[in-house]
Amino acid sequence: MQESGLTYELHSNVTNVEGELEDFFAAIRRCHKTLHAMGVPRIHTDIKLGTRVDHPQKMADKVTSVRKRLNG
Repeated sequence: MQESGLTYELHSNVTNVEGELEDFFAAIRRCHKTLHAMGVPRIHTDIKLGTRVDHPQKMADKVTSVRKRLNG
């Protein structure tokens, strides 16, 4: 992900990634190819996608919105 140029946040159970779908899928493809080239015979990747077209929104915007609501 570091080489992809995409914005990402590593968490304990998931990695959130932000960017264009084409770039995202290319990064996932590179991850799989790299791991297979290292000898990993099987890889399982779960992907959950969310897109929005009504207005631009970043991951940080969503976190800020939740924090505002929690802090009243």
